[in-house]
Amino acid sequence: MRFLADMPISRSTTTHLQSKGHDAVHLLDLGLERADRPITISNLLDKNLSKTAPELEKGAIAIFEESRVRLLKLPL
Repeated sequence: MRFLADMPISRSTTTHLQSKGHDAVHLLDLGLERADRPITISNLLDKNLSKTAPELEKGAIAIFEESRVRLLKLPL
């Protein structure tokens, strides 16, 4: 899957996703500041990516939060 990590995602989270075989880029590469909770976010992704993969592969957008996951099917 392809990811564009926005704030507050840490750059190390994109590295984590890349290590799992995903195409991940962080907006930090454009000079933005980064988050200080990469382990929490990486664990959240690990917990939910397999559940959301079918919809994401169809082009949906996922918003991962600690208490829920929201899927937005495109086009909106």
